Amino acid sequence: MKNVFKALAIIVLAALIVFSMVACDDGSGGPGGGGGSGTGGGGGRGTLTITGLPRGDWSVAVFPAGTDLSTFDAIIAALGDVYPYGFEAVSGRPSNNVFILDPPGVGPDSYTGSGRKEVLLTDDDADYYNFYYYATVNFSNGSATVAFSSFRLTTMPSY
Repeated sequence: MKNVFKALAIIVLAALIVFSMVACDDGSGGPGGGGGSGTGGGGGRGTLTITGLPRGDWSVAVFPAGTDLSTFDAIIAALGDVYPYGFEAVSGRPSNNVFILDPPGVGPDSYTGSGRKEVLLTDDDADYYNFYYYATVNFSNGSATVAFSSFRLTTMPSY
């Protein structure tokens, strides 16, 4: 069972890395407006600012409201909910603590989602395991600001 868990973890990590690379900044400009109190605003590219983000190799994915990200199995199910993507936006390698969000697909399109969204934060910097955190975040015009302390650690299976 440990091998199954490892294989699933590798698949999830690979999917997030691939989608993060697709969503990387194209060099045409920096992040757009910010915001406070779990919301964002302003023009420009959609961004997610996470205050108090520890050092690490972080990536994020934004899911529709109500998506369960509380367990590893739920994350696997959420990634497969909408073919070929289960998320609305993705980003990797933040500039300090600011992630530039892009919807899935080809090209750096600006994310413009608003309202309550579920956010999956992944630390790919771990030696053996990846760590997954989740939180509900309020977006406005594709941007939001949230404290790292708002995120909860995803429950991992004990195989």
